[in-house]
This record gives sequence, C-alpha cells and structure tokens, in this order.
Amino acid sequence: MFRTNHRRRLPHGHRISREVAVSRANIRRKGVNFAFLSSDYKLLLLLIFTVTGILAGSFLVRGIGGESAQIGNAFNRFLERRAGQGFPDVFLSSLFTFLMLLTSAYFTGLFVPGVPVSCAIMFYRGLGFGVVAGGLYCEYGLKGALFSFLILSPGFFVSVFLLLLACREAFTFSAMLFSALAPAFKPRPLWEDFKLYNKRFLFLLSVTVAAALLDALVTLVFFGLFKF
Repeated sequence: MFRTNHRRRLPHGHRISREVAVSRANIRRKGVNFAFLSSDYKLLLLLIFTVTGILAGSFLVRGIGGESAQIGNAFNRFLERRAGQGFPDVFLSSLFTFLMLLTSAYFTGLFVPGVPVSCAIMFYRGLGFGVVAGGLYCEYGLKGALFSFLILSPGFFVSVFLLLLACREAFTFSAMLFSALAPAFKPRPLWEDFKLYNKRFLFLLSVTVAAALLDALVTLVFFGLFKF
C-alpha cells in the first residue's frame, strides 16, 4: 500500500561530511585550484621569521649597549634629514625602500634556493625594525617608543604585509622550480604559473605606491609632534 524509502538515513555529522566532500569534488571538476589553502603555513612561517628578526634586533641593541652615543647620533642625523624633506621627498624615499624589498622578493622566487632566501628577507626586515625601535627605546625611553609607534610602525607594518605576500609568492614559485628540476618529480610546464606570478607582483607593485603615500602622510602629520 505504501511506498517505502529504502535509502538509509545517515547521521547528521556524516551527512555534513558527505556534502562537504561532494562540494569539493564539484569544485575540483570546475577547475578551481585548492593550492591557496596550503599557503597559510607559508605565511605563518614567514611571519615567524619576521617576529624573530624583530626580537633579535631588540636584543642585539641591548647587547651592544642601547644607550651608546652612536645610536643617538645616528637618530639625530635621521631627524635632521627627515625634517628638511617635504612630502614628495618622503614619499619617494619610502617608495624606493618598498620597491627594493619587493624587487628582492620577486627575483628570489626565480631561483631554486628561493625558499630559504625568502625567509631570510623577512628576518632581515624584522631585524632592521627591531634595531631601530629598540635603540630608540633604550636612548629616549617612552618618547622613543611613541615615535616608533606613530612614525615608524605604520609604514613598517604595511610594508611587512606586502612583503609577506610577495615572499609567499616567491616561496611558492621557487618550490615549483625545484619540483620541475628535481629528477624525482615529473616535469611540468610553468609558463602559466609564471604569468600568474607576474600578475600578482604587478598588483603588489600598485599597492606599494599607496603604502608609500600612507607612510609619507603619517610622517607629515606626526613628525612635528616630537622634539628630541
């Protein structure tokens, strides 16, 4: 009399897992690449190197004597040079610094040993900021820390964010080159990957201009608040 449904009802958790598996299979059939999901660990690794560089720079300043006259003299020369610069000069100076970092990351990705070099770039970037910020704090105390926070930190964090993305791309493409050249892996054409690599760096280049404008604007607004 009654038609019965012979399909077995799955528990709620199994239904969700099955739906997720089916949706992922459909996405794969449509040609979507899931490689970006594995890029999180690269960003995390590069961020760890950056933070390690900041800490190493801070401890390095303390180890060599953060209150030495050399730090104060170097910072005074920086203040005198920056005070005599207008907005275009600060913008061009920041843009040049950002472009040097971006260019170094780009060419790092074109070499097989680019994976450790990209990590070294992030460590070096963090090391430089740690030395400067730690030296200002040791020499000028709270005023030096506030100067680092208001003047140096905005441009640093924006540049680090862009450099993290750039070094992640360099990390990935360098690993592709290694896989293509290693005898244990099957050779694969990299022309399409190389075009995508260039497109992403062109996008980062355009954002770098905005980052340099932000750095120059922050300097223009807050620089006059400090008298050392």
